[in-house]
Amino acid sequence: MRRGLVLVLPFFTAFGGFMFVYAVAVQQGAGLSPLMAGLAMVPLAVGFLLTSLRTPRLLARYGRRIMTVGAGTTAFGMLCTGLVTWLAWPHLGIAVLAVPVTIIGIGQGLVMSPLFGVVLSDVPVTRAGTASGTLGTAQQTALALGVALLGSLFLSLSGRPSVGMRDAFLVVIAVQILASGIVAALSRLLPDPRARGLAQSRRSARLG
Repeated sequence: MRRGLVLVLPFFTAFGGFMFVYAVAVQQGAGLSPLMAGLAMVPLAVGFLLTSLRTPRLLARYGRRIMTVGAGTTAFGMLCTGLVTWLAWPHLGIAVLAVPVTIIGIGQGLVMSPLFGVVLSDVPVTRAGTASGTLGTAQQTALALGVALLGSLFLSLSGRPSVGMRDAFLVVIAVQILASGIVAALSRLLPDPRARGLAQSRRSARLG
């Protein structure tokens, strides 16, 4: 449970901050309207949805390793987003961002969908409610913290003539990539739900 909390904090802090900074950067820096900025993130939602639908089967087959792969995929998607931002700024749009944000959505789906189930897999049933509430609180706190910290960093850097909004956005993307690396490392320390399922099967067989 403690290891799960340690993973939740960097994951939601970085992503919450990225989503806020993205909304500001593409509207005020790249000149997209609020509607176009939202539509540019639709591929992320689609990638997340399609991956989430496959997560139960992938989790049963590969266990917690899918979260490690998901964190790596997120980092790669962020890297692609940074490259596109570097090359195309300020001419960002739905077509330019479609592929990078789809990759991010796939990675996020592989991490976020099984996250709570994996973290809570070794928690006793009598403490499941408390543990779930604690994780939910940590999630919301991390999201708010991400907006406050990364938002402040972005606004501070973008206001400097020597940096500008594009480079400030790239700094936030770099922080997200670093956080994804931390999540990938921490995910290897989480309990493997496949091991618990095997143990339960063996216990049932003995009782039978």
